Parts: sequence; C-alpha cells; structure tokens
Amino acid sequence: MNLSFLHQKKRGPAITLLLMVLAFVAGPATPTAAQAATAPEPDVPGGFKSQNIRVSLASPTPDARIHYTLDGSPPVPGVSPEYSQPLDLGPTSGRGAVTLRAIAVSDGGPPSDVATHTYLFPEGILNQSSTPAGFPAAWVDSRGRSTVTADYEMDPNVVEDPNYATMALEALTSIPTVSLVTDIAGLFDRRTGIYSNPEQYGELWERPTSVEFLYPQEGRRVHLNAGLRIQGGTSRIPDKAHKHSLRLLFKSEYGASRLDGQFFPDSPVERFDTLVLDAGLNLVWIHPEEAQRNAGQYVRDQVVADWQNAMGHPAPHGRWFHVYLNGLYWGLFGVHERPDDQFAASYLGGAKEEWDIVKNTTGFEVVAGTRTEWDALLTRVAATGTDAASLANLETVLDLTAFADYLLLNFYAGNTDWPHHNWYAGRRRVPGAQWRFFSWDAEHVFKNLQDNRTTANEPATPGGIWNVLRRNPEFRQLFADRVPIVSEGKWGPAEAFASDRILIRHGAEYKPPSVDSDQAPAASRP
Repeated sequence: MNLSFLHQKKRGPAITLLLMVLAFVAGPATPTAAQAATAPEPDVPGGFKSQNIRVSLASPTPDARIHYTLDGSPPVPGVSPEYSQPLDLGPTSGRGAVTLRAIAVSDGGPPSDVATHTYLFPEGILNQSSTPAGFPAAWVDSRGRSTVTADYEMDPNVVEDPNYATMALEALTSIPTVSLVTDIAGLFDRRTGIYSNPEQYGELWERPTSVEFLYPQEGRRVHLNAGLRIQGGTSRIPDKAHKHSLRLLFKSEYGASRLDGQFFPDSPVERFDTLVLDAGLNLVWIHPEEAQRNAGQYVRDQVVADWQNAMGHPAPHGRWFHVYLNGLYWGLFGVHERPDDQFAASYLGGAKEEWDIVKNTTGFEVVAGTRTEWDALLTRVAATGTDAASLANLETVLDLTAFADYLLLNFYAGNTDWPHHNWYAGRRRVPGAQWRFFSWDAEHVFKNLQDNRTTANEPATPGGIWNVLRRNPEFRQLFADRVPIVSEGKWGPAEAFASDRILIRHGAEYKPPSVDSDQAPAASRP
C-alpha cells in the first residue's frame, strides 16, 4: 500500500493515526495474478490439404512454452509434448485427418485457451482404417455391455471401385465439413462416454468439444468451442442405430455464448444457441430393417421443413455437412435448427425468455417457460363447437391459418409418425399472442399414396385439435381455402436434396447391408 499520503501537510494527527491503522490492517498489497498466455496459432490454418504440410506454432506471449497433442485430447503442461520445432503433418495412424491442439504457458501464469486445427487429407480419408489408433474396438457402456463392435473403415467395394472412387473423393469437398475434436474418453469411456452410453440425457451427459466449420468451396474456417450431447429419441438405442445424432450447445462456459453470423443461406437469422447434427434414422441406410434401408433417402425431414418455410411459417432450416470425430470421418449429417425459445424469438419476435415452448418427441415435455398457456389452449379447444363465436374465441390464442397450413403439410406428406409425437409448438407470453406449430422429425413421409392422416385424433396433440376443429364449418372453409397452396404448387422448390456423389461417399462409410458385397451402392435418388 502506498503511504505517501500520510506525509501530506495540514493533515491532522488523528486522521493520520487512523489512516496508519487502516494501512496496518490492510497489510501489504496483494500481487497481481499473472495473466494467462495467449493461445498459440499455427502458420497454416486447419482445412483440406492436398499434400503433407509443415506447421509452425507461435504465441504472442514472450517466452511462452507451447505444448501440443495430435490425438484430440487437450494438452497438459508438463505432460503433453513441448513444441520445439515445426511439425510435419499428414495422414497417419489409420485416419486421413490430423487434429492439432496446442496451449501456451508462461512462468507463473495459467495456460492459455486451447487452439484446435484439423487438417484433412482427402486421399487418406478414403483409406480410413478399421482400427484407427486411439479408438476402441468395441463401445462398452456403464453396465459393461458391449453395445457395438466398431467398424471404422471405408467400404473398399466403394472407394476402390473406379465407378465411384473419383466421385467419393470429390464429395469430400463438395459440401461443408464439421470437425469435432474432444477428449476420446468423453465419447467412448464405458462410464463417462456419451457415445458408449447414448441413452443418457441432460447436462451430466454433455462434453466439451472444439467445433470447426470448414467451407472448402470458399476457403473459409469458423472455430469455436461448445458442449456436445447425443440427440434424439429411439435413435439412441444401440440396437437400432450405431450412428447417433448430436447436438451442439454454445455456452459462455466453453467460450462464445452463441454462434454468430449467417449459417443457413436461406435464413436471415445470425445468432444460434444450439444446432442439431442429424444422423437420420428412418428410411436411411443405417436402419436395422431391410425394407427401410432399401427405401433410404436422406431428404424427407428437411424437405417438409423447407416446405413449411416456403408456406410463410418458420421451421428448422438445414444444410448438409460431412462430420468428423477426432479426425475420423463419421458420415453425412443434416445440420439444422432446433425450434426452441431462441428459434421462436429469432423468427417471431421478442426475447427468448418470453416464450413457452412445448414438444412431444418421446413424450410431452416443456422445453421453455411453463405449460400453463398450453393447458389453457387445450381448454379452449375443448370448448370450441360448431359456432363462429367459439372459433373466434380459440383464434385469440391459436393462429388458425398457420395451423391449417401445418395440417395440410403433414396430410399431404402422409406423415405416419405424427401427431402422437414429433412436433413442437410455441407461444410468446404477451397479450394477443397465438400458438404456432413447427415441423419436426418428418422422416416417415411420402411412402404410400394410401397413407391418410386426416383421421388423426390423438388427444392433446395437433391431431386432437384438428379432430375438434374439423366439425366447425368456418374452420372447414378456412382449411379448404388453404388447399390451393398445395394444388397450385406454391410451396416453392425444395433444395434439401443431397447429390449422388455425397450419398456415395456416405455409403462408403455405412456399407448399406442390402447391397451385395461385390456391388457398390447406387445413390438413392429423390
């Protein structure tokens, strides 16, 4: 403590004595905590590389020591290798991508944030091994059950076939890529791994991960850290699917509290709290039933959501990405929005804290807010008769036009996995606000022209609401007036279709069981 003020002139002795006592009680000044070093950065940023590269690391912090790893684990001072010379990187250990993670440490200070860069070598990716270093041969859960015998390699019947090899190689850079890099134990440890225990939910089963969005067509890279969870309902069951959907959660505890910038070309929204990495389950090549595999298409769910957007109502936007886990190619995923409170606020206004969001995916659940106004909606539905007055009373809390369009969407698509589940709904908690429904998980659609969903009547669901409203003449007229949206083709073009080359690349990883061993899979065509 600086005591020079005690010698100032004209200061009374009592005041001086008091200040001296305070100075004694305060004691000597506490040393300022040392600042963390600045994270190191490579001179070659992550992305796709056509040949082996040499990478140098440097931190702006003077005299900082740099530690690094190449296996996805966070570097640890004194444990992880210390950087001393440029690193020669290329395909190795049975995988075609290298994950470089590095920290800087200065004397007396805490380590820097972890810098993560993924380098992808397309030729090496096609030769991905069935036993890559660091990955377990089997996924064993907390009860000691071997839920999956791992098979990580590319199908040689595809990648070595001259009819498909070139297309598979081109596919790697024809759409964007997501590289997730995390401690391998967080994925596959029998007690704590989220992939080994996919049926676990909640924050206790969320793991930190580095996220790199790579856009090879643009030469652009976006990096941030996030939480990683398993996503989905029955797709979590190991006997039903080995490729699980994932969810990214952007939180301040990991770094940036949101992903900023336009992510979906057809959406104006530039702020995201979460994103879903959708692996698909039904009517795709990974389904355990042969009939579903043979009818595999990777477009149904997103097409229905795109059509709801084209009708003028918000639904999850999506686009295709290749996904890598710790440098291992993991397949084709549809990355899309989740229609939660932030989604509703972004497209329909207000703050996220003002929204009630409910859903039924594996059971009814309140996603945000409370269920009070949802129960009030159901009460008004039950009170709606055939008269105009009761319908007008319901319309004060339910957007009838948007609801009619939502019904038409699912009726036209023949959605057989709805409405007993697979729906979201939301309402802003302000006077005059109305409930809206959002498309979700519409995989069981466009299967059979005889699928008639107009008979859906499950209570406390969109079907139950429809079953009441269909008896009201005014609503029937409103519904009929909306039919030309379908018959006149006003839904607009669907741009969710994946190209043949992308599906071939995906097929090489997931080896459709319905395909003969000596025949490469022809891409399913929409």
